[in-house]
Amino acid sequence: MSTWRWSWLLVVTVVVLVGCGTPTPRASPTLALPTPRVLEVPTLSWTPSPSRQMSTVGRVTASLEPVTPTPTPDLPYGWVRPREANLRAGPSLDAAVIVRVSGGTTLRLLGRTEDAAWLYVVTQPVSGPGQRGWIATTLVVTFSAIDELPVISPAP
Repeated sequence: MSTWRWSWLLVVTVVVLVGCGTPTPRASPTLALPTPRVLEVPTLSWTPSPSRQMSTVGRVTASLEPVTPTPTPDLPYGWVRPREANLRAGPSLDAAVIVRVSGGTTLRLLGRTEDAAWLYVVTQPVSGPGQRGWIATTLVVTFSAIDELPVISPAP
């Protein structure tokens, strides 16, 4: 390379280095923060003045007294076990069929025969009175002790 090119390259390098030289430190501004203060909040209170009271037209009073639930008797019940069962006029297979009840029908247990082979029941109606009749104990699922039911003598 010629001397002229070296010179030119040297001048450009010096100019670049001088232009991009290390920055001179500048003084950074100091930010003066105020001293924190504790603020005191006044306590407010309000007392109604007699001139600002509302006039009452009527008085509503209510008294709340504790309600004691009245215990309901534990009514014995059960439901029909098979798909269908006969509700009969008496505790016998020879007694007339009053109605056929479907499986799952809820029955209120009213009484039993002395040997507890038959139950005197009433169906739980959707509306109107329930149907009363006799059903074999083996056809009913119960949650009560059958022996505690009153013994009912069927009409002759």
